[in-house]
Amino acid sequence: MAEVEVAKEHELRAQKARLSTVNFLRTADRTVRRLRTFDDVWAYSESTGLLEPLFVEVLGGSVTLAEAKELATSPSSFPANTAAVRANVYLNFIMISNGVKPGKDKLNDYKHCFEASYCDAFLTADRQQETAMKVICPWVPIQNWNRRLQEL
Repeated sequence: MAEVEVAKEHELRAQKARLSTVNFLRTADRTVRRLRTFDDVWAYSESTGLLEPLFVEVLGGSVTLAEAKELATSPSSFPANTAAVRANVYLNFIMISNGVKPGKDKLNDYKHCFEASYCDAFLTADRQQETAMKVICPWVPIQNWNRRLQEL
C-alpha cells in the first residue's frame, strides 16, 4: 500500500511540473491557447514530437526515442502503452482546456483504462470514467451499467 501511495505522490509531482509547463505554453504559444478538444491536443503533441518522449517516460526510459517513435506509429500493437500515453495527453488536455490540474481521483480512473486496454469491452456506471475511456481507449467498446440494467 505504501508503494502505491509513493507512486501516486510521484505522479502528482510530475503533474505539477507539467501544469507549470502548460501554463507557460498557454501564455507563450498562441497555438496552445487555441487547443480546445482532446483531438486538438493529440494532433499538437503528435506534430511537435511530444509523443515519443511520453512513450519513453511511460516505459521508464527502457526504450530509445527511435523505438518510442515506432511505438507511437503502431498504437494497436501496444494498447497498454498507447493507453498510458493517451491518458497523459488527456491529463494535459484537461489542464490546457480548463486551466486547472485534474483531481487525484483521475489517476485511479485512468489506471482502469490501462487495465482495460486489452479487454473486449468495458463496463462502468461512472459517466466520467466512460468519457475518459472513450478518449484513452477508443478501440474498446464501452457499456454503461445503468443502461444495461434498464434493458433487463
